[in-house]
Amino acid sequence: MKRHVLAVAAVMLGALLVLGGCNSVREDRSLRALDETLRAYDRLIRWGLFDEALNYVRTRDGRDLEINLENYEGVHVTRLDPQAQALADDNTEARLQNRLQYYLDNAAVVKTTTDNQLWWYDEEAKRWFLDTGLPVFER
Repeated sequence: MKRHVLAVAAVMLGALLVLGGCNSVREDRSLRALDETLRAYDRLIRWGLFDEALNYVRTRDGRDLEINLENYEGVHVTRLDPQAQALADDNTEARLQNRLQYYLDNAAVVKTTTDNQLWWYDEEAKRWFLDTGLPVFER
């Protein structure tokens, strides 16, 4: 009888470890995907590929963001510095703050802006999306 109880306990413990491990693997995949997404998105912003960066923008609630790509013509980002990052406990939401230095075609002045971002993980699509839209550049 003791052996049976120990065997059942061992099987239950093993199942808990496997289930816990699966969750950990899922979270690890999600975090790796976030890192890859942020690197790709930052690269697009840095090189002025704002139309491609729009592929990362999708609001969680499905509302449309009115983003006029004409506002990004002539904007050249010279530097992108991450300032702060916060990840939700369940690893499905990330808040970031980046400082961007940029100049405009028609001006010889480097300006600075802060881009506050809210990223969220879409479990169905298995990818991260930017809820807050593209950075705003003062003209």
